[in-house]
Amino acid sequence: MPGAAQPGPGLQAQVVALSGKGKGATFKLPQVALENRAVAELINRQLLRRIIAPNVDSPIDTMGTPAQQIRRAAALDCCFSGTNYTVLLNQGALLSLELTFEYHGTYYYERTDHITFDLNTGQVLALADVIADAPKTLSSRLRSAISRRISEELARATAEYGDSATVADLKQRFGWNAKTRQVVFARDARPAGAPEPSLTEFALSPHAVLLYYRVGLPPGLLNFTPNETYAFPWSGLRPRGPAQQLVPPVTAAPKR
Repeated sequence: MPGAAQPGPGLQAQVVALSGKGKGATFKLPQVALENRAVAELINRQLLRRIIAPNVDSPIDTMGTPAQQIRRAAALDCCFSGTNYTVLLNQGALLSLELTFEYHGTYYYERTDHITFDLNTGQVLALADVIADAPKTLSSRLRSAISRRISEELARATAEYGDSATVADLKQRFGWNAKTRQVVFARDARPAGAPEPSLTEFALSPHAVLLYYRVGLPPGLLNFTPNETYAFPWSGLRPRGPAQQLVPPVTAAPKR
């Protein structure tokens, strides 16, 4: 359920939902409580900015309560119609959240964003703060995972539509190379390739680092949208800083 925290050792936050309704909008805003109130307030301010800033161009009265600011944001945007959240990790002084934004325009759609905090400082963490693996290595692994997933999606589309214009359209939109059976990204085929995967957006779970890659498809092809989440288990990564607490230490086998 949204807002349910993952149990675990170490410093944890109490995460509660601030719920309310505004002009056609229903929202659930995560609010954090910690023994260190200053850190909790810092986190809550950053969460509020993360929710409002991408959705509203007009200035918002930041002196209002979080509920008032959200209602004002919903009133200023004709399509912004709701927010929700899920706690992905809340242990070892790390809090990782998925924020969901709902929109009603010509058609309904959702957008997600992810943010991870150090509960000791309130700092928003970057991937390099929790993973020591080289960005080039992670990017290469993500590219390979994207190609595998796109291949599976194209196989499903082919089984449903056969060798049709719909499948050809999907291949073009995915940046698919039939000979190499790989996605060709813009870095390798400027400017015709698929959008470059980014390591900027990520989230943490107790078992994996989650990276994201979105493929924008038109309404008629949305049912072929690949899952945007790519999970890389901690066992195959080198955790850094506070993330080291998430991976049990390797113990040597007892001598016989």
